[in-house]
Amino acid sequence: MGRIRTLKPDFFRSGSLSKCSRDARLTFAGLWCEADDVGRGEADPRLLKGSVWPLDDDIDAHAIAGHLDELERTGHIKRYMADGDVYYLVLKWEKHQSAAYRRGESKHPAPPNTPTPQHPHDEPCKKVQAAPSDVLEVEVEVEVEVEVEVEVEKEVEVSSSSLVTPPASDPPDDDHEIVNTLIDHIATKRTDDHCTRNPAAKDSYRAKVLAQLNRDERPALHAFLQAKPHMRTASPVLAAQVYDATKQVAS
Repeated sequence: MGRIRTLKPDFFRSGSLSKCSRDARLTFAGLWCEADDVGRGEADPRLLKGSVWPLDDDIDAHAIAGHLDELERTGHIKRYMADGDVYYLVLKWEKHQSAAYRRGESKHPAPPNTPTPQHPHDEPCKKVQAAPSDVLEVEVEVEVEVEVEVEVEKEVEVSSSSLVTPPASDPPDDDHEIVNTLIDHIATKRTDDHCTRNPAAKDSYRAKVLAQLNRDERPALHAFLQAKPHMRTASPVLAAQVYDATKQVAS
C-alpha cells in the first residue's frame, strides 16, 4: 500500500536525476510512495506497473524494468536479492524523507551485509554492589566468575567457527537463487529476440529455452558468478547481459 511522502523542490533540479529519462524520474517518485519507512520496497516491475503507472497503457513492465536500470545506474536505488525475491533500497533515504515519515519498522528484508542496530537492552548490565554481608559477597563473586567463563567459551566458539571455510567446489547457497533469477531473465531476453515477428509462439519457445538453460547452462552460470563475484550484487538484468556477452565471446 502506498504512503504519503515528501517531495522537495530539489527533486526537479537534481543533476544526477536529470541523467534519467522523464518517465524514470516519475517512477523514482513512485518508488518513494511504495517504499516502507526505511526506503525498501519490492522491485517487481509488474507490481510497480499496477501501483505507479496503473492508467498508462504505453508503460508496461518492460519499460519500468528499464527505469529501474536507469535509477540504479545513476546511484538513486540499489536492487538486491532476499528470500528469492528482488527488492530495492532508495539510497540516501534519510535525506529525501523527514523523520515524521520514517517512524515505522521495515516490512521487507534488509540488503546483504546490513549491520543490525543494537537494541538498548543488549547493552551490558551495570554492576550492582552487594549488601555488606560476607555470605552475599561470596555468592556475588561466584556468579561473576561463571559469567566470565561463559563469555570466554562463546568467544572461543565464535573465533573457531570463523576459521572454518566452505569447500571451494561448493557454490554459495545464495548463488542458487541468483542463478534461478538469471535463468528467468535470460530466457525472457532470448525469447523476445527470437519471437519478434511471432508473439503467439513466445510461451512455447520460452519453455524450451528454460529447459535448455536448466539442463545445459546452470553449471556455467554458477562458474560465471564465482569468476565475477561482483555480479552477485548487480541488477539481474545487467548480470544476464554480461553473462550472454561473455558466452558469445567465448564461443
